[in-house]
Amino acid sequence: MRNKHIVVVLLIVLVCGCTSTEKIDHAVSNALIEIASKDGFKPYKGNPVITMGPEGSFDAGALGSMTIIQVKGVFHIYYEAWGVRSKKEWDAAEYETLQIGHATSTDGINWTKDPNNPVLKLGSKSEWDETGVWDPYVIYEDGLFKMWYGGGGGRKPNIGWAYAESKDGSSFTKKGLIGTNNRSEVEDVHVVHDRTEGLYYLYYWHGNEDVEHLYCVTSPTEKGFDFSESVKVDIAGDNSFWCKFGHVLKNEEGWHLFYSNYIAPHGKNSIVRYATSEDGINWQAKNKSLIYGLDADVLQVSSDLYMMAYAPENHFDKKDADIRIALYNGKLSELPGKPPQVDSIAPSSITGKSFHVDLGEEGAFNMTFQQDGEVVMRELDNNIDPWRFNGFYVQQGDSIFIQGESMMGLAGIYDGKELHLQLRGNSE
Repeated sequence: MRNKHIVVVLLIVLVCGCTSTEKIDHAVSNALIEIASKDGFKPYKGNPVITMGPEGSFDAGALGSMTIIQVKGVFHIYYEAWGVRSKKEWDAAEYETLQIGHATSTDGINWTKDPNNPVLKLGSKSEWDETGVWDPYVIYEDGLFKMWYGGGGGRKPNIGWAYAESKDGSSFTKKGLIGTNNRSEVEDVHVVHDRTEGLYYLYYWHGNEDVEHLYCVTSPTEKGFDFSESVKVDIAGDNSFWCKFGHVLKNEEGWHLFYSNYIAPHGKNSIVRYATSEDGINWQAKNKSLIYGLDADVLQVSSDLYMMAYAPENHFDKKDADIRIALYNGKLSELPGKPPQVDSIAPSSITGKSFHVDLGEEGAFNMTFQQDGEVVMRELDNNIDPWRFNGFYVQQGDSIFIQGESMMGLAGIYDGKELHLQLRGNSE
């Protein structure tokens, strides 16, 4: 979950190739294949599969940051849940309702929430995680459900990352903060245990403005990470200002990354994308138009059947965000050649151009209009700590409309040479 000052985070998840600890029933597999697509991930027509609870419940506000796993023929989704979420961009009291929920399914379609929810509660008064627990990532091995999660936020800083265990997947015991030099301002930690190397890989996004980027750190144990030894992770071929919501799956075909571009505050025009790697550190974007959505986590159900759990586009941390699934029947190595499932944004006359724009009291900015409808903005009148952020733009003839960040909405005219913009009210 989110510290007030951290709007963005990309964290990549590495999941070992044997995510399925036991094959599901043959009839269930066939039923899922029937509704899956051979042309890439296809959203399930009955979405959403998990929704907010009734008013007053622990998950009445919004859902997100999910993990999907399969254990002994049962599907599990772990997710962060807001007890309250209004349309406010920032409210400490709302952030401090964050706890972790759990739901199960025997067919991957019909889901039942755990009666023991929330399965991981916020800490007691004076404990480090008393102001919320969030962003769960779970693997199952050696008879244990192992969870890494974040805590803090709200009135307090985002404190760091911790570890918990459960034998039944429902009752978790907190095991404390992990590693050394445990960083605050970090989100979306994801972990894989590569038994061939004897290492746990932990991927995270550090949201500090000086080092905003994706990193990876390893450890021989669940808690032994030294964050000072982290290495930077890049995705070549994708110039999005922020790549977020990543999930890496390593199987017999190699390393596969699912992620989304991210435009604050809620992921407007976020699209689940695909990249590959030979080492899990250096990535190459292969398909940037899988489906509209974000927070995607991918499970290999069987040899050529994959299930994606994700949140709808423009719903990051937003009131009423739910959980959806998409299915693909095929090899991941074939995804680069699959037809796009989203409408491509054609280059416009302003694409690729940069402008200096003076917005009076709001400041002066450099604006670069990129492909895929993104505009990257950098504050010019702050030489000490210039603020960089991004937005989403639409061009209709000569008219330009911009939304994004905590910036107010902008509208104006591009006459082929100059860009003239004015504030037009707060964008939601």
